[in-house]
Amino acid sequence: MSDISDPGRAGRGDRKRAQKLIDAAYAAGQLTAADRAFRTERVDSAHTKGDLAVLVRDLVRAGGTAAAAGAAVRPPTTPSPPTDPTSGRSTASLGSAIPPDQLKAMAKGGSASTIRLGESMRTSMTGANVKRIRRVVLIALVGFLLLCGLGIAGIVAAIFTSVDNAGDPAETPVSSVNLQTADGWSQLVAAIEKETGTSEVYDVVVYPEYASINAVADEGAMRYVYRNGSFQLFNNPVTPARGDPIDLADIDPELVAGLPDQTAERQGMPEYDSAYLIVNTITGEPAIMVYVQQQGRLSRWSIYDFEGKVIGGTPG
Repeated sequence: MSDISDPGRAGRGDRKRAQKLIDAAYAAGQLTAADRAFRTERVDSAHTKGDLAVLVRDLVRAGGTAAAAGAAVRPPTTPSPPTDPTSGRSTASLGSAIPPDQLKAMAKGGSASTIRLGESMRTSMTGANVKRIRRVVLIALVGFLLLCGLGIAGIVAAIFTSVDNAGDPAETPVSSVNLQTADGWSQLVAAIEKETGTSEVYDVVVYPEYASINAVADEGAMRYVYRNGSFQLFNNPVTPARGDPIDLADIDPELVAGLPDQTAERQGMPEYDSAYLIVNTITGEPAIMVYVQQQGRLSRWSIYDFEGKVIGGTPG
């Protein structure tokens, strides 16, 4: 895949290779459905090879040399549908295998197997069988009525329980907060430390609503998604760690909060629609990449060090 600063125009083949990397990462559990949809949308709107490289740079690092070389991802093959076992037979051979009365019924829309099944059912409906069926139906009806009675009793009990507990204080859920604000960033870092025992990660992608974290684990890394105050594990077992971990506690929350607007102003996009931040070591040192998009077409990014100094990105 090309360098993120490559100004060359993105062609159809470049977009296909980027999409295959995104699909492969999603199939491997490295991306959420929302993350995959977000990146797919931006593959379609990318203008340059550098735009595409931004979308898959962390996937290329996680995928090793094969992904970096743009190796094609082979979709799972779909087995051919079973062929009709009667295909190729002549009308004469079918006629010799099926009695004339069944052939007449088949001409009206039935099949030989259906007709034989119906005859078997009529034969089995003797007097003893009918009594047995009635007995089974009666037992099932009684069981259903008992279940209905238990269900009504449970509903009544739940109503009285809810009335008794009406005055008890309810547990307050964690409110959804924009993770690209100072408060949201502080909440994210604290949650990562509580969940994993450290504020260090190998990389993190932060959207306003959620974050994808490649967290430090014993003898490797584990991918989590953090949303609405809770974590969801996306790969198990532990995957090999790549590079040195980055301590998110070293990043000033106020710096994070100002970077999207700062990037939009630097790139001449004051009316940008969306933004996301990536913290990784793609430049060889810990850095923050901020990617902004406007009107679903124009996309630009800037790279900053932890002091807020611009160290790369599209020309401003």
